[in-house]
Amino acid sequence: MCFAGSRQSGGVMGAAGWATALFVASTLLLDAARCDEVTIRSMDEFLAWNARIENKNPIDDVVTLETDLDFASLPKVNVRYIGLAATRRPFTGTFNGNNHTISNLVMLNMGGLIQEAALFGEIASGGTVRNLNFDSSCMFQGSFAASVAAYMSGGIIENVHSAAVVNGMQAGGIVANVTATKAAVVVKDCSFSGVVQVHHIKEDISRAGAALAYLFTSPDVTVSNFTSTGTIYGVSTKEEVHMGSLVGEASSSTK
Repeated sequence: MCFAGSRQSGGVMGAAGWATALFVASTLLLDAARCDEVTIRSMDEFLAWNARIENKNPIDDVVTLETDLDFASLPKVNVRYIGLAATRRPFTGTFNGNNHTISNLVMLNMGGLIQEAALFGEIASGGTVRNLNFDSSCMFQGSFAASVAAYMSGGIIENVHSAAVVNGMQAGGIVANVTATKAAVVVKDCSFSGVVQVHHIKEDISRAGAALAYLFTSPDVTVSNFTSTGTIYGVSTKEEVHMGSLVGEASSSTK
């Protein structure tokens, strides 16, 4: 069993808590041992673990969340603050949220060098995210934006429920893009009750869906028992905007 971070109690961190979290994170970065099992009991522990995986590829930890995560004390972040959200380092482990809730996580990445906005940059084959909630205080804004994953090339998302605001060129309530893959992609027992908003600002087609924005040449995709009570809308002054109550656009078959 690995231990990630300090065991300080408390919810919203002040300046001292933030400084402590950074100190713990820098200490953990010196530890070269791989952390296969992680239990997160506080925001400090989440931030420390997040820093620890900064150079891990793939991210294959088995994570158990034992607390709600409130990001209110952090600045409105870009993905550099959230190592999970880094692309090209796929998540292939297990993240069990134990039905806890993420709140006040705001990622504003539209138009910058980093354009993905989601808790995970990519979920790949073997990766599982389950039993997690995002409340309406969360916002994800980027070219590829979603609550859970900007890209999914395999793996399972199960029992995840989001009321977040998602704003992007490829915007999905749960996943933005399912990329070209031969691995199975499964989204099941999930729901979206937030707002998906797509703004078309370039020459490419934009997509928006309550579950997934865009399925790109992925033959084995299953979306089952999905509930959508959210709002989906788009604005375009140039090219097309494809929108759907489940999937914005599918270029290959979806079960």
